[in-house]
Amino acid sequence: MTLQYDTAASRSSTEMNFRIICRPAPDKAEDAFRQSMLMSRGSLGIFFSNTLVTTLVFLGVALLVLPAIWQALGKMLARSPIRP
Repeated sequence: MTLQYDTAASRSSTEMNFRIICRPAPDKAEDAFRQSMLMSRGSLGIFFSNTLVTTLVFLGVALLVLPAIWQALGKMLARSPIRP
């Protein structure tokens, strides 16, 4: 949040107008990603150079993809007739 002093030529010298400007804070994850990409000169290998980071990346991707796979499997099983 910044405080900005606003003046206009048509206003008298005794009149002051202050307004508060709210700007969103820069996203820290975006800044960290940008810094990592600059340090690695654009190579995505920096995200897989550490075993812990590699595990977390694969876990995150799996958590994003698994619901879609379960839903597709559920639809396929619901369509196929069950035979005793």
